[in-house]
Formats: sequence, structure tokens, C-alpha cells
Amino acid sequence: MIGAELHPGSSEMDPEAKWDLEVGSIIEMLNKIDPLALNVTVSVTGDYVNEIAGNAMYKLYVTSVGSRYNHELAVYGMTAGEELGPMAYGDQYSRLMEAKRLVESAYICDGRTILVKGLVPQSFSTSETTLRILERIGVEYAAGYQVGLIYLPGHENESWPYPIEGYDLYAVPISSIEHDGELVPLSDQYSKEVLNLSGGEWYDLLVGEFEEARRKGEPMVLIFDNVITGGDEGYMDAFKRFVDFSTSQGASFVSTEELVEMARSKAAEA
Repeated sequence: MIGAELHPGSSEMDPEAKWDLEVGSIIEMLNKIDPLALNVTVSVTGDYVNEIAGNAMYKLYVTSVGSRYNHELAVYGMTAGEELGPMAYGDQYSRLMEAKRLVESAYICDGRTILVKGLVPQSFSTSETTLRILERIGVEYAAGYQVGLIYLPGHENESWPYPIEGYDLYAVPISSIEHDGELVPLSDQYSKEVLNLSGGEWYDLLVGEFEEARRKGEPMVLIFDNVITGGDEGYMDAFKRFVDFSTSQGASFVSTEELVEMARSKAAEA
């Protein structure tokens, strides 16, 4: 997954530098993925869609991203750093509805519409209230879980998407890996801001989890954030190297929506 959000301090940035960080970084990542015809989920915050840097409208870029058939658009919350979990129903509902409306408003001119199927919550923060709202507004999956770290009862070590009991929703776990004896999620933001890893060390984590997932026959689900990977040359290099490595090993890239469908088919065959 690629996450698209606004940098907390970008309102004070020069418009060109702001565009390069928040949009140019995604262009650079997708320019690595698209020529290889790899599928990807791009999750977008609601306020990102409405942003303007100088004369450049972000909504037009989101529309461009959504126009490609190898791209799935999902909701990344309403704002960067948002924590839905502790919020009351009304606050969550208004934020999720508005974020979904904004992402879906970036419709495609050739008649193709964007239907948001998933939520990638900021800070992995959700609650039972979130699930009720997602079901109500027609979202089909929530990627607010982490293998062995944040999970629903009975699914501690589940790496495949799984149905959420009592809801017409799927939970999508982000992959995790051991680092210095501690289980950590495969998120560039966690790697950089919590673990303080260099781009090279982040790349080593990615390759390590790839080998483990391949050995177990499990999916590998991870998040690259535009502000994190786009703001650090070492992390951007790690992203590109990992795409090269994984494709050289015959990996299949699927959108999150496709992964959920694969999990449904897998469960039906069991």
C-alpha cells in the first residue's frame, strides 16, 4: 500500500517543495510500479484531495491515479495523525463519510467512477464504533490490524484477511517481523519514527519478511507513506530496491481489495 497524506508542516513550505514531497513522491513510487504493470492500493486522506499547492490542485492528481486500472483508491482517514478509535460515533461518522466522499469525488472523466472499498486508518486506530460506521457506509475492509500485535480474538497470527465476526467486513492485517527481539509492523513510518532505522536497515527488514512470507506461503502486506518515503532518499531507494528484488523473485503484486477477494476464495475452498 502507498499512503497519501499532507505533511503536518507543509502549510509553511514553499509550494514547489510541498508538491514535491506530497505528490512528487507518489509519482516517483508509481513510476517504479506502473511500467511493470503491478497492482497497488493508494490510500488517500480526505484533506489531501482538497489541497492546492500554488496553482496545482491535488484532486486532479488523485483523479489521475484513480484512472489507472492497476490502482485501487482507499481512504487513509480524513487527516494525518488522526485517531478514530477514541472518537464518539458522530465525530467518526462525519470524518469517515467526508473522507470517503472526497476520495470518490475524484471521478474519472471517461465514466469510470471511484468506489472506495477500504479504510487504512491513521495510527491503526479503530474501535467497534468504526466497524459499525464502515459497514453502514459500504466499506468492505479495514486495514487497521497488525499480525501478532493488533488483532481480533482468535486471529493473533493470521496474515490473510479474515471476516470480522458480527459485521459484513474483512480485517486486513499488516505484516510484522521481529527486530531486536521485538515484533514490529512493516510500516515505513514505524521504521523511521519509532525504530529510527536507516533506509538500508528498512530494506533489510523488507527482504527478511519477504523470505519469511514466501517460506510460509503467506501474503506480505505493508505501507509506504508519501511523507516518510518521499522525505528520505534512503527510504525511497529502499522502496525501489525492494520492488526490483521482489519482482526478480517472481512475486505477485495485488491490491488490497484483490487480496480480500483471494481470502474469500481461499475460505470457500477450505
